[in-house]
Amino acid sequence: MELYEFAYLDESKVRMLVAGIDKGRVITSKTTKAAKSNKGGKGGINTPVLKLEGGAASADELMEEVSTEATAEGAFYRLRDFLSSGGETKLYSKSIDSVSIEDIKRGEIIELDGMIEVSPANELVSNLLHFLDAGSKLGFIDTSVAKDRQSMEAIKAVLDANRLSVVMSADEDKMKALAVLETSESLLRIPIMELNDEFIILGKVTRIIKKGETLDLTSFCMNPAFRKNKVLLKIITESLPKVKEALGGSADLSELILKGPVIVLSPIAIYR
Repeated sequence: MELYEFAYLDESKVRMLVAGIDKGRVITSKTTKAAKSNKGGKGGINTPVLKLEGGAASADELMEEVSTEATAEGAFYRLRDFLSSGGETKLYSKSIDSVSIEDIKRGEIIELDGMIEVSPANELVSNLLHFLDAGSKLGFIDTSVAKDRQSMEAIKAVLDANRLSVVMSADEDKMKALAVLETSESLLRIPIMELNDEFIILGKVTRIIKKGETLDLTSFCMNPAFRKNKVLLKIITESLPKVKEALGGSADLSELILKGPVIVLSPIAIYR
């Protein structure tokens, strides 16, 4: 069995999927402990006791069975073993360089291996939120970014600082995979910038972007409840070029648009 170093592990997803495999039973490991009693003292009484599994035992050997719930990592290995075992649930596992979009179906769980990078949209959004927070604390509106306090608060409400998108890609014309992570400490096991490396992603396919179609990375930094609101998305996309210019960069946002084919994944784990 291969042992993995986890960069990201969504414990609730892992346990939910394993519960489906095991029909709702809690995964436990059982150990049996043997404890010696002190029967050597004066006046000691050697009383027979029952073992937990049945049968007689002497007082000098008391059997105790302890059940402990499996760790999230243990549940992950159980899940991956099941997916890799064959049949209809056989795990689709390939390097991103050799993936064909025709082989991928929405709703299936796949495993992809390749180089991932934190989405450039996340850095821009982080800078935008910094601008807006600074404006709020100092009591002024940066009119180059937001027209008024109402638009400032709208942008801050829509953008979700706890959502991080990472992109795994081959070369420019081949397949890409996008995974959106929740960045709470319990899920993300390493510093964000260390995600810019080669990893394996296990995730469920939620969307497939075909060749000729595009995907706006900015929308994945938004609270899902607002993601389809075109007015708010327009306000944000108009603000981002100004933030880039204020930081000494160009106003070009082409890096925020992913060209298909792209697989969008709901990540279960990132590991190596």
